[in-house]
Amino acid sequence: PSQTRSELFTEYFTLTQIIHKYDDYCLRIKTWGVTVSGVAIGYGVREASAWVFFSAAILSFSFWMTEALFKVLQQDHLLRLTELEESLSGDSLDLPHPRIYRALSEHMSAIRQRHFWRRTMFWSHVMYPLIIFTLFGLSAGNVLIWHSFFS
Repeated sequence: PSQTRSELFTEYFTLTQIIHKYDDYCLRIKTWGVTVSGVAIGYGVREASAWVFFSAAILSFSFWMTEALFKVLQQDHLLRLTELEESLSGDSLDLPHPRIYRALSEHMSAIRQRHFWRRTMFWSHVMYPLIIFTLFGLSAGNVLIWHSFFS
């Protein structure tokens, strides 16, 4: 059935709010990741323990991957948003309505098949500063292991 322009605008703004909410989630994930990883690295320096550094690296990598997956979920909503923008910019309102969650699942399955999360994890705003904590934890842990091995 045909929709009115106001119904499509309502869906458009609802979807925009959903997409912007993911930015809050990603910021919380990054904040917790930096805090927990920083504390673990600080503890590793204090104790001079390679395993604490490796734990810090695992923690920061886990938060990094979680943020990347949330970014992928955010991107999954863009399919429907694009459909709505194209329909609202033209004269035709011939769109199935509402379709937020079905469009999400369609886009999710297409993205999963292309392994989009691998590219997403290397977006600069996703990987920094957690990649630094990951690499520092791995490097410091290896240095301590090699130091104890050769001492």
